[in-house]
Amino acid sequence: MSKAKILLVEDNETNLLFFSDLLRTKGYEVVTAKSGYEAFEWLEQFRPDLILLDMHLPEMDGLSIVRAIRSSDEMAGVKVVALSALSMESDIEAAYQAGCDGYITKPVGMKEFLQKMESYLR
Repeated sequence: MSKAKILLVEDNETNLLFFSDLLRTKGYEVVTAKSGYEAFEWLEQFRPDLILLDMHLPEMDGLSIVRAIRSSDEMAGVKVVALSALSMESDIEAAYQAGCDGYITKPVGMKEFLQKMESYLR
């Protein structure tokens, strides 16, 4: 069985490289985007199993992206996991209300991150 396809949307180059390299070492197929607009370009052609989405992006924030994904019949079933440095309960609740399936607070350790990814992809 092949590993899942993940779209990683993150504007911070260091985080983008860290998370994408970590996921690839575990056999996931990963494509990356640095903005919401770039993410939407990838969505149609890549058809990810999961979108790992930074909540603070240039031009379009993560909550707007999740809402747009959830309003699309074709993409509504894709799992979306928020990735954010914000850890206040109100921020986490806003992500879930927008349609996120999970929430990972940065910074996060490698082992914890990979365990969460496995659980979200089950």
